[in-house]
Amino acid sequence: MPIARRRLVVCAATLLACAPYLALKTAWLAGSSVGTAPGAAGAGMHDGRYVVGNLVTVAMDVVAVALVLALTFPWGRRVPGWLLAAPVWVAAGLLAPIAVGLPLGLVLQALVGGAPAPGDDGLAGWVYAVVYGGFVLQGVGILTAFWWHARERWPAWLHTRRPPARPVTVVATAAVAGFGALHLAWAVAGSAAAAPGGFETAAQRACLGATGVLILAGVVLDRAAIAWAGTAVTVFAGPTKILLAHDGDPGTVVLATGVLGTVAGLWLARTLWRSPRAVLP
Repeated sequence: MPIARRRLVVCAATLLACAPYLALKTAWLAGSSVGTAPGAAGAGMHDGRYVVGNLVTVAMDVVAVALVLALTFPWGRRVPGWLLAAPVWVAAGLLAPIAVGLPLGLVLQALVGGAPAPGDDGLAGWVYAVVYGGFVLQGVGILTAFWWHARERWPAWLHTRRPPARPVTVVATAAVAGFGALHLAWAVAGSAAAAPGGFETAAQRACLGATGVLILAGVVLDRAAIAWAGTAVTVFAGPTKILLAHDGDPGTVVLATGVLGTVAGLWLARTLWRSPRAVLP
């Protein structure tokens, strides 16, 4: 299949993956209870905290639609590079752990038995299939479209090595590596390692493990593009677990390591962005 047609197929698949999520979130914002369980847990989905979260995530998914279109069609070449690279970086941080961890997690869940998500959080089981299945397809689609776009527009950047490390960068790298290793410990030991609440099933723990692997890959592998994606996963790993904590209480370990990991990840991202080799005109 010609590359132009492949790009159109990936674009169309990504847009289709966004549609169910946008429809579900829009329905909730309009007051619908579709997909929510009866009782207090389901009613809580319309609280202020969730309404704000739904507004933010709808806006993010709209950006994802615009982004994949810009990465696919020729007019996207006229968009400033940073305006494309920045939201792709955010998308990598949020979606890559799901895209990598969820398929493996579902296989593990099938082996050990049980549901891949807890049944006491006010959502029907099919909601997880719609939302997280869409996330997997969106993550793969956006990153694939960006790879093709970057290969044509910034071919040298994809193969450059990370800049030499300064002393502060070495400290930040060590902190990030520890944060990645902690995710692996959470994936294996769960609550015994003070893991964040809400990651009890095998499928959920696989996403924790995928996060750890991606963070460590960004630290260990020398390609700037991989390090760039690794910093994104690092920066967003902490805030997402803090914001999604059960009853709004992430726990001391998750809060402290999440803040430390985010700060260290931001420093490494800054180092990569400000490197002369990372210019995206």
